[in-house]
Amino acid sequence: MSIDSQIRDRLHSAVDDTTAPPAFARTVMRRGRARRRRRNAAGVLAAAGVIAVGSTFVIPDSPTAREGQVANGGQRFDAAMAWAQRLPKGANAKLPYYGEGGLRDGDTVVPLPEGIATVVAPQRARGGWVVALAPMENALAPAVLASDGSIRTLPAAPFGDGSADATIAVSPDGSQVAYGDRVVDLATLDTTEIPHNPAYEPIADPGHDQSIRLNGFTDQGLVYRGSPTTKGWGTTWLLKGDGTTVEIEPPTDSHIPQGGPADFAISYDYTEKANTCTTSFWLIGAAWQEQGTGCMGSYLSEAVDVSPDRRWLLTDHLPRVWNLSNDGFTEVDIPRDLVSNGEGWMGNAGWESNDSFLLALVDQRMGAYTVSEPVKQQLQIVRCTMSTGTCERAGDLQHLMVSGEVWGTSEVTFTGQ
Repeated sequence: MSIDSQIRDRLHSAVDDTTAPPAFARTVMRRGRARRRRRNAAGVLAAAGVIAVGSTFVIPDSPTAREGQVANGGQRFDAAMAWAQRLPKGANAKLPYYGEGGLRDGDTVVPLPEGIATVVAPQRARGGWVVALAPMENALAPAVLASDGSIRTLPAAPFGDGSADATIAVSPDGSQVAYGDRVVDLATLDTTEIPHNPAYEPIADPGHDQSIRLNGFTDQGLVYRGSPTTKGWGTTWLLKGDGTTVEIEPPTDSHIPQGGPADFAISYDYTEKANTCTTSFWLIGAAWQEQGTGCMGSYLSEAVDVSPDRRWLLTDHLPRVWNLSNDGFTEVDIPRDLVSNGEGWMGNAGWESNDSFLLALVDQRMGAYTVSEPVKQQLQIVRCTMSTGTCERAGDLQHLMVSGEVWGTSEVTFTGQ
């Protein structure tokens, strides 16, 4: 099965109430999806997908795209774009993504060479940006895209047949990349095999995924799930820089969200219909320390993304944002009726910094199909800032041509750093 096919299948599963939604990385339009499930059967914050595509405000009864066709979003959709265009203009988005002209990162625009899988978000690294190459059968092959548009391919890792996680994680200093079953040093291309690989262990639960699952890097090393596994859920490990590992299983009923810092865990009970409470934990050394519990006084059904400093949590309460530090909501200036149904914005919201998050709006949306003819699409990125409660346009309106195999609405993707 090709990477694109696997990505599409995993995205489809992400909109269902599955026990183990696919992995994610902290992103926005970065690979958004029509709905981002962030919970597992126990009601804890589940991992969200590492692959996704830009989405927008979606209306449940709006037209559904079919093969090669595009659906307009309806009145709420049009109102969202109109609202965005009335906002004051601010600086360009400070996260790398694929937009008009190629890869965009702040004021930098790099034209794309052939062969880049734009459904996978670019990430900053030493020497440029780590990108995914277009599908290779049974292999996951990232590359480094330089500012001059040249490509340096990294060693391919097995993908499929037991290795089903397409996550690509970059270390905080940009010197290492983890994917598949390995960590690669970008300066030397030396490869370190990730220990505790379920592929080398007896299959304890046939029918369940038995592969390494990457959460991401901390300053201490790589956080991931490996063997032993139970029904597809692995044991959480920290792979240190010296090659040793230490088990760092999160506290009972909590989970490390792959959409947030890898040294952060959270739990909440989504079956509590009146007053959902969240408890967060930080990884200090190799031990988890509780940072406090806060109760919302209302029902939380979706937790979307946590800020890099672990203070703010985007949830389905938008335009209110949950403060994990002092137990309360802060509201930003987004019209409530544009996000009241909670669907479309969830897949394309994520943190640009400790104080601001981004939303991507497009004027067309599509289903998970191959678009037979290129489709014109407009993209507007919006930035909302917690300290002021205000929103602005993150740069100008962009004009895109969307074609090929897409999921959601476009090939515009973001990832946090």
